[in-house]
Amino acid sequence: MKLALTSDLHAGFSHNTIRIHQKFFKKLSSEPDLDALIIAGDLISHNQKSLKTLFRTIRDNFEQEVFVVWGNHDYWDQDEKFKSTCAIREFRSDLCHQYDIQDLNLAPVVKGDVLLLGIDSWYASENPPTNDRFYIPPRLSTENPHFLMKERAKDAFRYCIHISQNLTLDYTRDILGAVLDPTGKKKILVTHFPSVLPPIGGVEHCGNLAWGEEITKVFDFYCYGHSHSYDFSKVGECQVINAGSDYDKPAYKVFEV
Repeated sequence: MKLALTSDLHAGFSHNTIRIHQKFFKKLSSEPDLDALIIAGDLISHNQKSLKTLFRTIRDNFEQEVFVVWGNHDYWDQDEKFKSTCAIREFRSDLCHQYDIQDLNLAPVVKGDVLLLGIDSWYASENPPTNDRFYIPPRLSTENPHFLMKERAKDAFRYCIHISQNLTLDYTRDILGAVLDPTGKKKILVTHFPSVLPPIGGVEHCGNLAWGEEITKVFDFYCYGHSHSYDFSKVGECQVINAGSDYDKPAYKVFEV
């Protein structure tokens, strides 16, 4: 299976972004024998309306399967159109259905001898504090979005490890329609925040580094974004990949499983 990884597209970042993305996805579609694209979070920059524009651009230029997880910017709502992160997730779910984009955080995906899993990961620490809290709803609430996102990420991580290590798991027909048997499959985990130290940047760019050892032992491939730095390194037998996208300088990395 031949896959491409990208991340940190930040749709809506500038007045040039649409044109840049059109060119980017046209180039990607010309890759020979490419089966699917993985986007490891930060699809948008600051407004949720940019997501529909991005999905339309993808589908106007790229017909293969697309798998996504979400990053911190994907919860930004600078226009203040959404009252909660739940409302944002519902909005994204509708768009994914409309444009045939698969959200890996909602369900694992099996393609032949490949198992793909995804986590909507989050910062491991609020130190130093980030500006995300100013743009993520609810702004006028006693709820702490950072705490809620971190707890969701922790639950999703344990879920992914559980799936990857069990021989057979039954899911509803709506999710897989079959029995999932991860035995003998190549396992890919996708997150936005790295749980390994990236080549550039410190721990402030990372998710929970305590997960890194388990991830690199259980999974054959670990794909991440957020650091805006290229990474194609090995940790034990696990291939770690970041395409190195940086706002209006999108990049992708092709790899075979």
